[in-house]
Amino acid sequence: MAPVWEVKQFYIRTSAPSGVSDSLYANGEMQVPLDVSIRAAKSGKTYKLTDDELNTIKIVYYNDTTKELGFGYSDGWYCMYDQNDYYHTLSSTSSSASASLVQEAKYPDTPTPTITTTTTAADVTASASSDSDQAVQVKRFWVSTKKVENANFGASVLQPDKDKDGNITQTKITTASTTFDSHVTLTGIGPIKYTTDNITIATEDTASGTYQWDVDSDGKCHKEEKWTQKTWYISTKNHPLHKGSVWDVDVDHWGLFFAWDTGDGFSRNVGVEVSHMDGKHGTAKAWAGIKVNQKKGAVCLCRVNFDSPEGIWGSEWVFPSCHITLRDVYGNYGVIGASYSEDHDSVVVKNSEGNSEGRTWCS
Repeated sequence: MAPVWEVKQFYIRTSAPSGVSDSLYANGEMQVPLDVSIRAAKSGKTYKLTDDELNTIKIVYYNDTTKELGFGYSDGWYCMYDQNDYYHTLSSTSSSASASLVQEAKYPDTPTPTITTTTTAADVTASASSDSDQAVQVKRFWVSTKKVENANFGASVLQPDKDKDGNITQTKITTASTTFDSHVTLTGIGPIKYTTDNITIATEDTASGTYQWDVDSDGKCHKEEKWTQKTWYISTKNHPLHKGSVWDVDVDHWGLFFAWDTGDGFSRNVGVEVSHMDGKHGTAKAWAGIKVNQKKGAVCLCRVNFDSPEGIWGSEWVFPSCHITLRDVYGNYGVIGASYSEDHDSVVVKNSEGNSEGRTWCS
């Protein structure tokens, strides 16, 4: 049995400075890169693996190379070829995360990972100064977990062999062998769950103005009334908020309380138009141009109140509550509920799962 091509160099590395260990939150979202480097030869000359041959490279458990790391979401360890938009590097590789991690999280940019081998390509062939380095090819995997534990990983590749009759078989080469011996240790850190205890609410009197209130029948009246906008910005304490999404509510029909997903700031006209007030043939055009999402890294909730002597609008949400999913820059998340206060002038935020206690934020 002779190899069609032969593995000459084969090892696995992390992108951390040590190259042999890394840490990540065990939240199923944060990823860390693992780079598998391989150099092969055929008939005494450098051989470049095809894409199909590179795709036979797998991440395996170092202590049991028959177990491969699966692709796609699972309840344990898994990997993907594509990176997501969360941060991939913690400021510490210890098993306990600290508040100092925030200093390296610079919203909204995601750090670009660096391959720490002698190659420069993230997923295919790379070149360096020496002949042997020029032949090294690198396959990158993005690994996530939901398990709080240490795990040792190696790599495997299928090397094709030909017998005397020309039949092709495949030999599994691993980094857990006497010829090629390397592995990495990944540490899954307990994830953060966001509740009302570790979020921040900033309240702001955002804007004010006037609108036209007309009564054109019994007692002619043409006057201006005031409107005000109050805004609440929800952000996460442990690490900067990466994204927040509002759900379980029809946002377009919230009356005069509004909520928006995280994103760029924009302007929007909001309000109501009411005719035939209290038997009068009149019209109140209560409209205001407001600005929302003025702050990066925060979910925006706002209340717009239109003063009126008739008291006919602006008193409550159409829907009694909504839910907001918060995810920080590392993929840690929490779900909170939001509704309005009894006086209809403030926001009440509650834990959405198994906790009925609420906190009210007023200006």
